[in-house]
Amino acid sequence: MLTLCRHLFDELNRQGLRYCHWKSNVRLTEATEGKTDLDLLVHDDDADAFVEVLRHFDIKQVLSPYEKRFDGIDDYLGFDDRTGTLIHLHVHYRLILGQRYLKNHHLPVEQVYFDHLTMNDGVSVPCPELELVVLIIRAHMKIDGVSLLKHAIKGLSDHRYTAFPADIEQEFDQLIGRIDEAKLRVVFDRLALPLQLDLFLDFITRFAARRLLWRDLLRFQQQLFLGLRDYKRSQKMRIYLVYMSRIFRYSRIGRPFVRTEKKRLIDEGRIVALVGADGSGKSTLAAELHRWLGWKLQVRSLYLGIPKKRWVEALSFLIRGTIKIGLSPIAHFFEDLLWLLVARCRFAVWRRSIVERSRRGVVLFDRFPLRSFFDMPEPMDGPRLGTRSISSAFSTWAARHERSDYEHLTPPDLVVVLRASVDCLRTRKTDIDMERH
Repeated sequence: MLTLCRHLFDELNRQGLRYCHWKSNVRLTEATEGKTDLDLLVHDDDADAFVEVLRHFDIKQVLSPYEKRFDGIDDYLGFDDRTGTLIHLHVHYRLILGQRYLKNHHLPVEQVYFDHLTMNDGVSVPCPELELVVLIIRAHMKIDGVSLLKHAIKGLSDHRYTAFPADIEQEFDQLIGRIDEAKLRVVFDRLALPLQLDLFLDFITRFAARRLLWRDLLRFQQQLFLGLRDYKRSQKMRIYLVYMSRIFRYSRIGRPFVRTEKKRLIDEGRIVALVGADGSGKSTLAAELHRWLGWKLQVRSLYLGIPKKRWVEALSFLIRGTIKIGLSPIAHFFEDLLWLLVARCRFAVWRRSIVERSRRGVVLFDRFPLRSFFDMPEPMDGPRLGTRSISSAFSTWAARHERSDYEHLTPPDLVVVLRASVDCLRTRKTDIDMERH
């Protein structure tokens, strides 16, 4: 268990707050190691105290994409100092369930959870009987027509297949092996849901014996949705149009046309710039940071070095060519044009970062034109035209506009300067001469 998780749960237990890791406890160890999400159900009356505990451990609230936001569910990210691992908390104040991409049912059984708790390695969890009943409901709600069809076809050819994912089957096997039927009946009565206990007992028997037919699943699902029709959060038909649009959005057909969004920061975005000499590891670190933060957060990586564009190659070729044949004035023109266009390009990239920050995302810059370097003989990623003699009216105009573009760039929220020895730089960047390093 991560140190952060151990301290968090110890503090929740010490204060006697009513919470539990309410589902997927077969993978609780993985969750407390930061490998999967932590799904916590918190009592309404303890919500404020719970949030204070999260603040104490610097666990920050984040915002899910619009289509994944639901009333009564908040998201948080925490950072484990010892390992650098992020943890993701789904904090539920109400039990919101439903089909994939649509959670349209609220089961008002939260108090039953808090009345049937046990401890697992210092974490409060529901008894296996309660977890199994709710898992059966959740799993049947998420079955779609394609999975049922596959189940039917595979059944005809004597291939074992169920419409449930492998991880759900694993949960069923683990929980069925731990339940006491007498306690299951007591817990089911306490839930007071308009469903028949025999329906659940029949499912458990058939699943354990691996005799589950597609017809059994369809019948269970139909009775489930019929029995829970009064527990819908919205009775409007519009909710199903939203459901269909989300199915398309996440399908293989729709995915290429829709930008996939991750979680964003609550207050405002952040811009982080990595600066350092060539070979200090900016690009490597930017990729690592993107992978680490991009596990859950909306992250965009941008490059502010010389653009890797064909027009840069073309102008560089023209500069070299005109110098070779002795046409220095034309070479100066092409050089002025090159650095002016580089400034324009960098300014456009910077504006994209400002838009992304306004949308509460995280931006990682590989390189950044820091004003501290503008007056260097050869500024690192800064204005070049003002550092040499002006050769024409166009050079004067270009230098003024280049400088203006760079001066409009506001500093990042955080600048990370990478220090590296010359020997390290020489090892990593062999194509740069010693004087430049």
